[in-house]
Amino acid sequence: GLCPLKLKKEGLILTIQKMIGDIEKMYNISCNFIHDAFSINDINTSTNIYRIIQESISNSMKHGKAKNIEITLRKQEKGFYLKIEDDGRGLSEEHKDKKGMGMITMQTRAEAIEATLNTKPGEKGELCVEVFKNK
Repeated sequence: GLCPLKLKKEGLILTIQKMIGDIEKMYNISCNFIHDAFSINDINTSTNIYRIIQESISNSMKHGKAKNIEITLRKQEKGFYLKIEDDGRGLSEEHKDKKGMGMITMQTRAEAIEATLNTKPGEKGELCVEVFKNK
């Protein structure tokens, strides 16, 4: 149901690369994916990472009007580090403390895989979403 079929067959990295390629073509935006060569064998963890990235890209385009998105996925000693940055408008003052459905869903997905999700303004006021898992 909620698991992209490609994840089981092709793995997380390749599935993300394909999703990004599709998004770039459909929406005429630039997505840069920086990653370590590693695999996550747990389908629940892979699915939640994939969905967090998907939701974050959607939010970046829809709310932030971003034209460039950078996704970094790095292996950690006992987990991973995921960072999604965009060149969009960031969170307005009135929305900084409010969490919409997308942000709540990303937070729930992070908690489901025992990870921590943080959102913060980037260096230029854009949005940065970070997910850490060290277990």
